[in-house]
Amino acid sequence: MLALGLLAGSASAVQAQAITEGFDNLNNLTPAGWAAQNLSSPIGTTGWFQPPASIFQAFNGHDSSYIAANFNNAAGTGTISNWLFTPARTYRNGDTIYFHTRSTTDNGTRYADRLELRLSTTGNGSNVGNSATTVGDFTTVLVTVNPTLTSTGYPLTWTEYSAVISGLPGPTLGRAAFRYFVTNAGPTGANSLYIGIDNFRYRPLATATCPSATSLSYTGTPFCRSGTANPTLNAGTGGTYASTAGLAINATTGVIDLANSTAGNYTVTYTIAAAGSCTQAQTSANIVIHPTPTVNQVQGGQVCPGTAVNYNFTGTPAGVTFSWTNSEPAIGLAGQGSGNISFTATNNTANTLGGNLLVTPGANGCPGTPTSFDIGVLPRPATPTITIQGSSLQSSSATGNQWFLDGNIINGATGQTFTPTQSGNYTVQVTANSCQSAMSAATNFVLTSVRSLSIENGLQVGPNPVRSELRIRHLANGGRYQVRVLDTRGMEVLPYNRFSSNATVNLGGLPAGTYFIEIRDERNGNRLQRMILKQ
Repeated sequence: MLALGLLAGSASAVQAQAITEGFDNLNNLTPAGWAAQNLSSPIGTTGWFQPPASIFQAFNGHDSSYIAANFNNAAGTGTISNWLFTPARTYRNGDTIYFHTRSTTDNGTRYADRLELRLSTTGNGSNVGNSATTVGDFTTVLVTVNPTLTSTGYPLTWTEYSAVISGLPGPTLGRAAFRYFVTNAGPTGANSLYIGIDNFRYRPLATATCPSATSLSYTGTPFCRSGTANPTLNAGTGGTYASTAGLAINATTGVIDLANSTAGNYTVTYTIAAAGSCTQAQTSANIVIHPTPTVNQVQGGQVCPGTAVNYNFTGTPAGVTFSWTNSEPAIGLAGQGSGNISFTATNNTANTLGGNLLVTPGANGCPGTPTSFDIGVLPRPATPTITIQGSSLQSSSATGNQWFLDGNIINGATGQTFTPTQSGNYTVQVTANSCQSAMSAATNFVLTSVRSLSIENGLQVGPNPVRSELRIRHLANGGRYQVRVLDTRGMEVLPYNRFSSNATVNLGGLPAGTYFIEIRDERNGNRLQRMILKQ
């Protein structure tokens, strides 16, 4: 038998002693006269134990202040017979025993646990026999929870059971015991899972009418740091309220002063002091005070047209309301996402347009302080136009240009003028004050003015490929010409040189790759190009 111990002393020492046990600390049970014995067959790895709060919370006291047993009381498939003995008492007819018990589910599946409260009237012993089916001296059944082992018979919430002692010939020294008794049990059995026992009370007849602290109830919900009325706790009369630090509660009336409390989780205890033959009565509950929700600006101020502006906030999206005040029609409210509110600015004219966004947060049913954000919309740059200037394209904007070919960005092509090196649809977009214009209309450019350089049109260029010096020779009587070198983006990499009959262009400083030689006739403006491979 586990060493929870037996009560020592004579019957006169225990005759009038009531018992209140909340199982706050199982190490205190042995000195108080409690004991335990597991006769399960085959015996398992657990007996009675202090549980983790993660399974379910105690009826009162701290979260783990109850005693529990589970399917591991037996091994394999067998019979659980696990005994928990109360301290011995001299019982009289009319004495009452109270306790709370409950079970739980395994991922929604219920099991047919069973609990007995039995009585022995043969003194302060603990004889229950020596097997899982014997009961020894504990032949009187006071209470059975789920006697027929049905899967829905054991309560899933804390439920109070009681038994009134009767049938005794007179004052009798005896002992009560809980028996966790389940057949077809154990890890591979079908009937056992987990039970808890809490709030055990034994009341002799003389003290059966003593006041007791009922479960805490309250008015006013939810408990919000601000914006709601102060709640009042209710646990009876004649006692005092106390709480862990941070909660301002009136010790007599149970009124919580929310304005002077700090948001957080608290344990409130209501105590009726022991008096006369009545022992102390106590109950407790967890109280949560929610903080005031707030809104924090993430992005705002001046924004570009078409930009999504986001705000995040504490709480849940469903608890937030938002609206425009003094807003221009050019700002459209796009709605809210998870954890943020967003809108899209659609103005494309003056930067004086904008609006005032009013955000009112809420969380856990608690209102927050509205927060206002001023939003200004920057002007959208004018849509640029493209004109063809000989073999080049020119944007109507002097700055901020970015050129595109067939919708793809041309890296490095950011000047007002761009010289195409291939046919296609060219567009340009302008950026000013971090805002982008609409894309220009597409201009289809065909390299029809570029004629092949050859002996037939009076010019000879070579060698091609070239390592360093490229020689140009005019086979006619000469003229006035300009020559320059472009890369494949149309960017000038060697500037114009003038010549009349012959010229030498040094490409030795350029990396290997493909380039274009452009020769311009100064007399008529004709431009001639040839692709050159630099080795």
